Amino acid sequence: MLAAWFLGAVAMAAEAPRFLASSHQPGRDPALAMDGDRFTTDRAWAGEPGTNRWWWQAEFAEPRVVGAILQVHGDHGFVLRHAPTSDAWEGSDDGRAWRPMAGADQRSERRTFRLHRLERAERVRFVRLLVHEASGGFPVMREVEFHGPGAAVSFPEWVVAVNVTHDGALPGHGQEFIPLARETDARLQAQQVWLVNFDDDYLKAEPRPLAAFLSGSFKDWCEVDRAHWRGIQQVLRNRSVPLWASCGGAQGLALVSEHGVEQPWDCPHCRDPRRPLTPLYGHIGHVPGMHLACGRYGDCTFERGPMAIRKVGTDPAFEGLPDEFTVMESHCGQIEVVPRGVAMDCHERPQGPHADPVPSPPGRAGVRRAVPHRDGGHAGGVASHHGQFPGRSASVAGTDASEGGGPVSRGVGCRRVPARRRPRASGKTAQGSAFACSTITAPRWQLVGR
Repeated sequence: MLAAWFLGAVAMAAEAPRFLASSHQPGRDPALAMDGDRFTTDRAWAGEPGTNRWWWQAEFAEPRVVGAILQVHGDHGFVLRHAPTSDAWEGSDDGRAWRPMAGADQRSERRTFRLHRLERAERVRFVRLLVHEASGGFPVMREVEFHGPGAAVSFPEWVVAVNVTHDGALPGHGQEFIPLARETDARLQAQQVWLVNFDDDYLKAEPRPLAAFLSGSFKDWCEVDRAHWRGIQQVLRNRSVPLWASCGGAQGLALVSEHGVEQPWDCPHCRDPRRPLTPLYGHIGHVPGMHLACGRYGDCTFERGPMAIRKVGTDPAFEGLPDEFTVMESHCGQIEVVPRGVAMDCHERPQGPHADPVPSPPGRAGVRRAVPHRDGGHAGGVASHHGQFPGRSASVAGTDASEGGGPVSRGVGCRRVPARRRPRASGKTAQGSAFACSTITAPRWQLVGR
């Protein structure tokens, strides 16, 4: 029995790949990149700093056919840091003559998870990753997996948190969505990106994210670089992924949906009332006698505190919540006009003994979902604080309100779909996206659109 166990152990050792690397930091040897642990950041190969080129190599006991390569890299839990940003995979039969593995290279990596599908399967005994550039001065590889042609590679669901502020430093604004989303599933993975790196090219690579969450923002829209929103506009128009946006992120979605990034944007402080550029966005009000200046919110009227919300439609975003519930708000900005194709799911509870329910906005019919789901084009936006939905904060994506809000009252759910048509699952990605925004004035709603 002992001899059989010994022979089995020797055979297993002989079949295990051998690993080499150009360099490694103490405790970060190359074998850790194939130890079966995809996500632990300190169990990974790390190249030494101080050089501008690195390589990592595996030698299989026998030649194998490779059709896909999964990379999980970087040493931060949800930000691309210390990761290859320009790299390429090569294969070899003998470890001396190397050939490119077509379809497995990146020149400007933005993702922490990437599955390369090779243009053609390669039969190799040796594989190596050449790293030409790395963020932060050295590369970290958490896990590498090699799969056969056409393999269905399982991967946990993951979400994108998009920082839409003017400050691209990461981790940044909007990272609060990640722990909220993980309240629904502790296994959920995530990455945070700045809005300039969020576009269809980012989303279409495998593994594809479940949804994206857009943060609030701080500058008025006349001060924003509209070009930064070009990728989000592309995602919105192509319905590439379900979106949930809060505050400034929701207002931005309203602007790109209605006006686009090609048209100049203004704000209530600099707007010419005779020729408004983007009248869709406004402020709740202004302090009398104050000199108004763009981006100076001290001149603005805010609405802060708990707000009673009434559901007026059915939507997965609000399943499990009572017909009336409370959220916290803190806002000075609002959506003045309902964007085309947007409708309400919730609004502020009418106040007073004779208050009537809020009607739907005339001429703006639509149907939407306010939470990410894979059954069609969805997006949602809110103007309330993270975690303030009683007992269901994470499952409605939490909410955030650093800025933005509504006039007389607020609602927290509307939707956007093609006119006279309900969204259907897109056969390709079964995801899609729509639109989200913050609040509207007309007569008493808040907009959370898609």
